[in-house]
Amino acid sequence: MMLGLLSLASCSDDDSPILDFSRTELPKLNSLGQNVMYVYNNQNTKYVFTWSQARFFFKDAYASTSIGGYEKGGVTYELQCDTVGNNFATPISAGSVTSLNSLTIDAAELAKTIEATYPQPDSIVPLEFRIKAQFGSTDTTIIYSSNVLPVTLNYAGKPAAPAPDHAPYKVYVDDQTGWDATTLYIWNDGGKVKDGWPGVAPTSTEKIGNTTYKVWELDEAYQKAKGMHFIFNNNGGGTQIDDVLSGFEFTGNVYLRLNADKTFQQLPDPFAKTIRLYVKNTTGWSDTYLYMWSNGGDVADPWPGLRLDGGNKVTLNGVEYTEYYLPQAYVGKTGANFIFNNNAGSQFDGPQNVNLDHDLGVTLSSTGANEENLPARIFVLDGSGWGDLSLYAWNETGNMVGWPGVHYSFTENINGLEWKVFVMPSDYAANAVNYIFNNNGGGSQFDAMSGYTIKGETFVSITSKSYTVIE
Repeated sequence: MMLGLLSLASCSDDDSPILDFSRTELPKLNSLGQNVMYVYNNQNTKYVFTWSQARFFFKDAYASTSIGGYEKGGVTYELQCDTVGNNFATPISAGSVTSLNSLTIDAAELAKTIEATYPQPDSIVPLEFRIKAQFGSTDTTIIYSSNVLPVTLNYAGKPAAPAPDHAPYKVYVDDQTGWDATTLYIWNDGGKVKDGWPGVAPTSTEKIGNTTYKVWELDEAYQKAKGMHFIFNNNGGGTQIDDVLSGFEFTGNVYLRLNADKTFQQLPDPFAKTIRLYVKNTTGWSDTYLYMWSNGGDVADPWPGLRLDGGNKVTLNGVEYTEYYLPQAYVGKTGANFIFNNNAGSQFDGPQNVNLDHDLGVTLSSTGANEENLPARIFVLDGSGWGDLSLYAWNETGNMVGWPGVHYSFTENINGLEWKVFVMPSDYAANAVNYIFNNNGGGSQFDAMSGYTIKGETFVSITSKSYTVIE
C-alpha cells in the first residue's frame, strides 16, 4: 500500500501553492496501545488518537509559506477510518480538529456512524485509521499520514436485542383467482416498502378448517411499515387486484379472499379471541338489553346497551341456555359492571367488576341476575378427516369416562370455522388428566394434552396425528 497519497486537484490559479515533496513532512499516527476500541465498555468508550504534526513546504512560486507554512494558515486534521481491505475507498470521518494533534473518539458514537454504512455487526469490525491533513482551505494541499493504524471495534457485551412481543404477523389468502401464480406487491408513500414489482410469492400454504390458505410471512421491513397498500397480481402477468388493503399496518394476522372477478373480501380472524355469554332468561321481557360500564363510562355501547337478540340454543350439562357472542369491542375489557334492562324502565345489576377474557353464564329472572358456573368446554377444530370424534381421558385415579370417552356435544361456527364442542364432566375440570383424541372408537387415535387441566374454555386444532392448543 502506498502511504501519504497526495490529492492534487487541477487548478488554473497560478497563485495556488504547490507542495514541495522533498521537504513536506507527513503526519504519523501513534499507537493506541491496545489497538482495540470497546463499544459497550461501561467504564470507558472514549479513546484518544494522537499523531505527529504535518509540515507543509511549497515551491518557490509560493514564497510566503516556503518554510513550514502550517504556523500561518493552520492545518485541519481529519481522522478517517474504513474496514480493513477496503483501502479507504469509502472513508468514514471520525472527526476533525484544527492545529491540534489529538482527537478523542467515542467508540459508541463511531459505531453508529459505521453502522449507517455497513451492516449491523455481531462481534468485531476490523478497521484501519489514517489522518488526512489539509493546509488552509485549498484542495491542492491535502496529504495523508505516512501510516495506517489497525484498530478493532469490539462489540463484546452488546446487549441482546429485545425479543419481539409477537411472532411475525402473516397474510392468509383464500385464493380463488385461478391464476397460475400469485404475488403480493406492497407500497406506501415512500414507494415500494422493500421488494420491487411484482412483489413476493407466498412462503407456504396452511389448511385451516376446510380452507387451504396461501400464506405470506413477511419480514421485518413490512412488519414495521405504516400506510401500506397491497396489490395482488398474477406474478406480473398483467392482471392485478389493486388496493386490497390501503393505509394498512400490521396489528395481527390478516385473512383475505381473492375472487376470480378481481374483487376481494377481508375475512375475520378465525382464531380471534371470542367471548360467549350464556343466558337463561325467565324475565318475560319482550326485549332484553345488556349495558356495561367501567370507570364511570361505557365499556362500548351506550345505554341501553346490547340487545340480546337471536343467539344459539345450547345445552350445557342439562341446562338450556341461549348463547350470545359479545362484539369484539368488548373483548379484553376489564372491570366491567353489568346492568340488564328492558329499555322500558325495568333493570337490575348483573355480574360486577368482570374482566371480559372468559365466557360467562347468567340466569335472569324477575327478581334479578345470578351468575352461573359454566362447565368446562373444549372447542376442537377438527382436521383429522375421521368423520367422527371422541375425547378419552385418564389419570392416576383411573378412567374419567369409559372408552372411547366423551363425544362432542354440538358444533358451532365461529368466525367462519366449524368447531366441535365437548362439554366436559366436572371431574375433568377439577383434575390434571391425559387426553386421547379418537374416531369414536373406530381404530384411529393419538395422545394429546398430557397432564392438562381444563380452565373454562379451551381451543384445540387437530389433524389425524397431532394437536395444537390455541391460546
